[in-house]
Amino acid sequence: MASGRLSERETTLPDGPLRALLQATAAIPLRPVKSFAPRQVVTPVKDACPRNVRSPSPIHIPDMSQFEYPIRVYPHHTDYGGIVWHGAYVAWLEEARVEVLRQMGLPFEQLVEADVNLVVADMTLTYRRPLQMGMDAVVLLSPLPPKGMRLPWQYELRSIDSELLFLSAIVTLAPVTREGRLHRRLPKPIVELYDNIGRRLSSGNASLAGSKVLDNESRR
Repeated sequence: MASGRLSERETTLPDGPLRALLQATAAIPLRPVKSFAPRQVVTPVKDACPRNVRSPSPIHIPDMSQFEYPIRVYPHHTDYGGIVWHGAYVAWLEEARVEVLRQMGLPFEQLVEADVNLVVADMTLTYRRPLQMGMDAVVLLSPLPPKGMRLPWQYELRSIDSELLFLSAIVTLAPVTREGRLHRRLPKPIVELYDNIGRRLSSGNASLAGSKVLDNESRR
């Protein structure tokens, strides 16, 4: 009808009001209609881990030593080419962190029972070179000083002789309740945990699973 002509079906209509109406409307030019896009409203989301919340007491973490957690690459860690799947590294980081808590006398299940769940708020991984099936390596980790309710941990995944660096990472945790609410102050078990870790690292006894403590400066 935009051309001003009746279609073949319309020309078969008998004379009458309907045919007259169609003939009249066929002569009216059609105007283009602008496309309509609904307005998008973005609601700002507050930081889940506010940085202006301070811990009840200053926590000192030595800078020189790291915990170490040895790992071995098994077939189920790799793809069809024998290269470690990228997600396997994340599992090793978490295993090492949970083992540190256990060695410090605070198993993760006890934290959960105390209504303190350490969830991952941020994770940055840098893959340096691939691990392959059958290789042995060691996860080096140490907690960095808390920033409000943010609990960053630093990682390196290295060869046993420390010559090769496979991965470096920073994982930031946040303490939340069972309902998923962020604790407003660092819970007492976390404060005690960091104090114990500081003493353990200061004493040079930071081995996990029978490994010896490693010094950061010796790896630079």
